[in-house]
Amino acid sequence: MSLIASSLRQALRASRSFSIVSQLVSLLENTTGMLRRLFNWYGKRTADAYALRVKQSISDEEWNELVELARRCYQSDPTFRVITQRGLGSDPSAPGPMQNPEEANKMWGGPELEAILSPERVLANPLLTPYRRPALRLLPAAQREILDLTPILLVPRFNFNAFASKFKVSDRKFVQMPFGFVFGLRCVAEIALGLYKHDKLQERRHDYVEALSVLATELSGPTLNLYVNVFSKLERKARSRPSLSIIHCIHVMGVFLLLHEFGHVGLDHWIPPKVQQLSRQEKERLRSQELGADEFATRCILRAPKGTVVPWDDVREMHSLFILMLLLTLETHYRVRSLKVPEYYPSFSERSQSLISTLEAPPRLRTSIDELASQFALAQLS
Repeated sequence: MSLIASSLRQALRASRSFSIVSQLVSLLENTTGMLRRLFNWYGKRTADAYALRVKQSISDEEWNELVELARRCYQSDPTFRVITQRGLGSDPSAPGPMQNPEEANKMWGGPELEAILSPERVLANPLLTPYRRPALRLLPAAQREILDLTPILLVPRFNFNAFASKFKVSDRKFVQMPFGFVFGLRCVAEIALGLYKHDKLQERRHDYVEALSVLATELSGPTLNLYVNVFSKLERKARSRPSLSIIHCIHVMGVFLLLHEFGHVGLDHWIPPKVQQLSRQEKERLRSQELGADEFATRCILRAPKGTVVPWDDVREMHSLFILMLLLTLETHYRVRSLKVPEYYPSFSERSQSLISTLEAPPRLRTSIDELASQFALAQLS
């Protein structure tokens, strides 16, 4: 029996930080009406409370910088601008909120887009709540106080790039997450878990390999387009309901992305003003920081503090497999597109191997990711 099949039931019982949210999301996917409105109300209320606490902890200059950054991101992403303005008659050159939030809410059916289209709510998007809350709970006590008030900016971009940044007006850091990351994570989870259980796919295996090629080719493009194209290859509707295992995988990967950026902030990593003229020592420093942020994030999820041996069990193996699936997907994207990682950045393969080695991953986990890598090797430019 595969690692996923043997451990998922136990994981959902034992891993409260993830399973409760995963099951709530699954429940929401199968309900409408009052329960959905209640869920949306609670998500908005929670996000607003967090945003208020963070805003009170930063200066007016820092706040204005975040708002201006959100506006620039909106203007720089043509896909986001076109899709969100369809039929609403907005002026694409206008600064600030460009839509009537009620119209956007009617079109998309939730408060997430309403928040992303309102720069003054730049810290209050409920889309991040299912990732932010468990990430903060999983943090070591030494970093929790600092990171609890670290601004998390959900920027209006349909891409997959998250990173830690430093304010121009101060030495304080903040985290940027793109609105489109959830679409990318759904595609990664659908394909990675599908191929991992390839023995059950039978005649569908070819569809998953084709979908993987689309994913590997288009991951750096608009993630909403990627989402539609992947589901077309899988011959499923884009709004089809995910299984609980898919939701769980998406959730773990999303929390890992956020904790990775938290790692750069909590470990006080150096953020260079420019990367064009770095010395050899500075490049090595940045490479080491990236690997350190990976280990920080993974140890938080595995509840294994730095310097301790990971107490491996089915739950921890499964969560680690989800993280390695994400890195394997990114590595496949770079291979298929013949992209080169900058010299100051480790390859995704190096990041995976570093985690496996540093955390002393058990043989079953190593075998599982090697088996999946053999499936991902079939991806080609689509």
